[in-house]
Amino acid sequence: MTSGRYDIVALNADLLPEAAQLRRQVWGGSLEANVAYLRWKYLENPYLTEPLLFVALSRGAALGMRGFYGTSWVDLDSGERFVLPAASDLAILEEHRDRGIFEALNAVALDAARRAGYSHVINLSANADNALASIVGLGWRATTRFRPVSVTRKRASGKLASALSRFRARFAGTTLRHDVFRRLDRGLAATTGHAAVSVDRTPPIELIAATDPQGDNVSALTPTLDRAFLEWRYRNPLSDYRFLSCPASDPGYVVLRSAPGTRRVFVLDWGGCPRAVERLLTSSVEVTTAEHIEAWSNVRPAYSAALLLQAGFVETPSAGARRHASPSLLVRPTMETDHASWRLGRHDLRDPTTWSLRAVASDAF
Repeated sequence: MTSGRYDIVALNADLLPEAAQLRRQVWGGSLEANVAYLRWKYLENPYLTEPLLFVALSRGAALGMRGFYGTSWVDLDSGERFVLPAASDLAILEEHRDRGIFEALNAVALDAARRAGYSHVINLSANADNALASIVGLGWRATTRFRPVSVTRKRASGKLASALSRFRARFAGTTLRHDVFRRLDRGLAATTGHAAVSVDRTPPIELIAATDPQGDNVSALTPTLDRAFLEWRYRNPLSDYRFLSCPASDPGYVVLRSAPGTRRVFVLDWGGCPRAVERLLTSSVEVTTAEHIEAWSNVRPAYSAALLLQAGFVETPSAGARRHASPSLLVRPTMETDHASWRLGRHDLRDPTTWSLRAVASDAF
């Protein structure tokens, strides 16, 4: 499709290097890593038969892109499932912003989603500024905001801090990296005495998929955690995961995520017996060497907030530079009309109680 001075083209395997180079220019990383990420997210997604990522080209050069990846939601009461494309990967070269590229990409992507049979789209990773802009001018509605909680370790001070600073400066630009999971990988039995806890690099799919959401709002929409999703979700090439789990006699699991080379860990998902989850959360805080460990507290299962509090997590400030850590869930119809419906099945998508959230559905991690 041609829109003004730009050609809007759907992502395909041949276009991957151009799209990845654009993403690299905006967000960094190697070309290989960005190619792998876009291939995983859009060409290997289990819920969309055709990728919904569009690239704006001018004379063959990629100037901007906008994507929607597939998410699946289930009504636990009725068993009905819905696929909702989720907005992501908006990238426009700085010198080409405010020239209508975003509006053109957004219009093409929404029209493609509508023609593919999707009545609504969502956004699970909109920060405060993006959420406000989307609500004001682009027809989105905010339903709820994720509530971040965190544990922050004290940083070194005085002479030790100066020594660490000189050490890092000496090795700047080298392959030296901080591994937040190095103690965890030695085994919890060796570091905390929790011999009954397993630590793996691959997800315990059967355990996660079989977790019973007791105490949850079963009439709400919740992310589908089936084998297809789990096998795809945890192949994200830009993330490093660890999976902590307890045995069948006291089943539970916790998923930790870090971006390689960083000193931050996000507790991405958990489930099972509350007693087991509490033990796993506490072990995660004790054993990882991250400077900052974060989670979202207003997510499924229903006992999440209480267990995070017991494990030492406190509310994360939402002002200033931390605003990006608390995304909103946004929703909008794919039809560009004042008469578009906000209902999906029996659900009003504008109602916060419609959604039973889990961080694992977001592409922020």
